[in-house]
Amino acid sequence: MQSTRREGLRVFNRLSRATPSVCRMSKATTNPLSGHKQLSTTARALQSRDSGNEFDQAQTLLNIGNLKTDIPRPPHDSAKYMQMVVGGGLNQPGLMKSTFGQEKPPEPHHMHVVCSKHNTHITLTTPDRNPIISVAAGNLGFRKHHRSSFDAAYQLGAWVLTQIQERGLLPEIRELELVFRGFGDGREAVRKVIMGSEGMSIRPKIAKVSDSTKLKFGGTRSKKPRRLG
Repeated sequence: MQSTRREGLRVFNRLSRATPSVCRMSKATTNPLSGHKQLSTTARALQSRDSGNEFDQAQTLLNIGNLKTDIPRPPHDSAKYMQMVVGGGLNQPGLMKSTFGQEKPPEPHHMHVVCSKHNTHITLTTPDRNPIISVAAGNLGFRKHHRSSFDAAYQLGAWVLTQIQERGLLPEIRELELVFRGFGDGREAVRKVIMGSEGMSIRPKIAKVSDSTKLKFGGTRSKKPRRLG
């Protein structure tokens, strides 16, 4: 009897080694998850159970963190995600909001006032930087050193504002940007014209006042200043 029991145990061990636990599963539990070669012990235990509902078993296996499944998942809706990012639905740091499709503010008209120590130039340009009016103090009859005077610049500014009204350019100008360059006497003269009664019509349309005076940083050596006496 002893020998018979030992032989029976040997035969049982051989059979158990020859048939792994993955292969010993019921036919009722066949599902897409059975094609994997490497399954965790929890998955083997779940597959060995006879379950009539395949969906419940697949859902249980899906909850296992380390198990890779072949169950198709719904595709990621990239269009909806981008709409949330661009629209500001995802207020997270590091997400850049695109300005595509947004209208840019219209470019204003520009009035460039160049005030040198010898003359004063005023140029009115369109938003495309095309000149409409471009005059200097010499065009009004001032000659030589009179072109750099305060009176010449004042009359020049008043003449330009008069031409804007006479040519019918005032309705076309929605916004105006004043650009000053230089520190001559014409700088203060043009400012007083605009702040006076002559600039009453153009003053509400001024949206920005900027300075574009060139400043020297290094470069070539300056010319020796002239000294008299």
